Amino acid sequence: MALTEAKRELSWDERYRPRRIDELLVQTQYRRIFSSWIKDQNTPHLIFSGPPGSGKTSAALVLSDILSDHTPSLVLTLNASDERSLDTVRHKIIPFAAQVLFGQNVRTKKVVVLDEADAWGKPVQNLLRVVMEKYAKTTRFIFTCNELHEIIGAVRSRCSVFRFAGVSAADVRARLQHVAADVRARLQHVAGDQGVACDPESLDAIVHVTQGDLRAALSLLQCTLKAHKVLTPEHVYQCAGRLPPSVLDTLCTKLWPPDEPASFRSVFSFVQEKCLQQRGVALEALIDQLEPRVYDHVPLSHQARFVQQLHGLQRRMAMGARQNLQVAALVGLALASRSVGPNQNI
Repeated sequence: MALTEAKRELSWDERYRPRRIDELLVQTQYRRIFSSWIKDQNTPHLIFSGPPGSGKTSAALVLSDILSDHTPSLVLTLNASDERSLDTVRHKIIPFAAQVLFGQNVRTKKVVVLDEADAWGKPVQNLLRVVMEKYAKTTRFIFTCNELHEIIGAVRSRCSVFRFAGVSAADVRARLQHVAADVRARLQHVAGDQGVACDPESLDAIVHVTQGDLRAALSLLQCTLKAHKVLTPEHVYQCAGRLPPSVLDTLCTKLWPPDEPASFRSVFSFVQEKCLQQRGVALEALIDQLEPRVYDHVPLSHQARFVQQLHGLQRRMAMGARQNLQVAALVGLALASRSVGPNQNI
């Protein structure tokens, strides 16, 4: 069945967003709790906290749809990154919460979904606390946030808090396989296209790059298939702007050689030309990939200092420093760390 034009234009993280509780890739006990609350009709106010791409917004949208009896007009969704003023509460949230429901099932609730709620300031959250209490019989609030400590205690105490973990590698891999199979079937139906293919190594590469962020994983899968039709690990790393493991291994061997080190100039040229220019990798992304390797090559007593200096390089790049100077600093730090003594600084 062909997609409608509206749905065809959706990004894949939206097109394949879960629609039911059993589709949510969250902790198993959370799905049981949500189902129990829906069955017993006693869902409280909720706070979903966790890293990006862990399913917070999807869970909020699924629950809001069920609580509102699948009535879009009974759901108010706001992104606190865009609307974070007191006027938003006074002119949008309070009028919505104050609406009287006619002809609705007694179980039906109005739902206010506040995405990225950790961006709301304390005065706004204090006003929200009053609104939550006043309209608790008819309205439920669902907050999502990355940093739970940014939500004031008065709001947290009125909600059930769920801390979402990153999506497991197995779940990400399974969802990617489902999406890739669906895309392949749709292309075959629409255009007879047999060219979309992927292998387990390619999916493992996506899982490795995105580190449990399912939204990023779906976006990377979409980008790679749109660009290349055939999914390979090399294509994945190219679209992600990351070095493949084989190139990263070569780089580490040059930065921390087991024997006599190469000249500074040759290592600098390899990083600047082979890693950054030819592969289109940003220095900040390269440093992110190098950081885990530090613990295998730098003496234990200097690892913390070395990582701190790596972050200093990233900070200077963000402030507009020249890339070639920061590459030189990176190479110099790595080569110097080979022979550092226990009482010496890098």
